[in-house]
Amino acid sequence: DLTMTEMVRVFRRLMADQVSAFSDLSDDVLVVAVPGNHDEAKRVGDKMATRYDDSWAIDGAAQVADVMAAKGREVKWLFPGIDGLHVTAEVSGTRMGFLHGHQTRGKMQPWLGGMAVNRDPIGTADVVLSGHFHHLRLEHIGPTTWMQTGALDGGSAWFTHRGNPEAPPAALTFVTEGGAWHALEVV
Repeated sequence: DLTMTEMVRVFRRLMADQVSAFSDLSDDVLVVAVPGNHDEAKRVGDKMATRYDDSWAIDGAAQVADVMAAKGREVKWLFPGIDGLHVTAEVSGTRMGFLHGHQTRGKMQPWLGGMAVNRDPIGTADVVLSGHFHHLRLEHIGPTTWMQTGALDGGSAWFTHRGNPEAPPAALTFVTEGGAWHALEVV
């Protein structure tokens, strides 16, 4: 029910509160932002009409990064490069891949295989995190664990009308170290 600028404003404020809270607890905070199909900055009809990284989510996160830097908060930020849709980062000895997930069209294994063939680091990630499909999913794809978090929106009429089951809101927390993960919790 919000306009685009109102949604971006809410997103920025929530992110700023979260990043501030985490940076109060740790000197080693990494914030990752990737674009999705819901935050494309320019659309013509029903089609994206700009670069993949031209995203309201990326813009909102970049603004929070600027505010945190101005406040003297030492927070690391990771954004995709020009026309990028995903990123990979080393986190406590674990290669982590991050993407919204729409680009996989629901077929993560062949998508990751294509990324590996292209020598993109996400193709050899230990853990891949995605969203997009609104429901929780955990799958082992060879040595890679794919974690798909649920949506936090509490349900989408559009998603349900397309024949998909409703899913409860969900977010994931877990501990990672040395290429492995444990203590997974759905909150």
